Amino acid sequence: MPEHRNPQSPRRRIIAVATLWIPFLLVAVTWLTWRQSLPLDLPRQYDAEGVASTIPTWIMIGGTGLLTLAAATGGLFALPYAAGPNRRPILLASGLVAGLACSTWLITAGVQVAAGSSGEPDIGGWPLLAILSAGYGLIAFAIAPPWKYKEVVYTEEDWNPSPQA
Repeated sequence: MPEHRNPQSPRRRIIAVATLWIPFLLVAVTWLTWRQSLPLDLPRQYDAEGVASTIPTWIMIGGTGLLTLAAATGGLFALPYAAGPNRRPILLASGLVAGLACSTWLITAGVQVAAGSSGEPDIGGWPLLAILSAGYGLIAFAIAPPWKYKEVVYTEEDWNPSPQA
């Protein structure tokens, strides 16, 4: 085994990529759980008086579900050994997308479910969760093993080989 490979890195790579599937599963499970209590339109934008605009629920679940699925699938590109130098940036970017999309769904739908059918949702400070969730990619980034470059020392013979007789 070459010395620049970490023997534990395959396991750490798999765990790091597996964490990217959590937001997708969370979106899917909450949608299956909440779909009966969700209205046809979810609040999209708020102003001083409350809800300023809405978005159809199917577009919200479709968009956030697709983004979390794409991010988790994109994380699979970080699994091969050849992705080594780019592995952690791939995982960081995929986690950022997955975290933001998941928190968008959880905040938008969760606030509506909490308000019930009778009341207007109160967004409060929940959008701060979306800002924090952008850091979700740091989890996979931290788990993934860092790439270790193998130092190669070239000699004069490497650059100017002697002619073969």
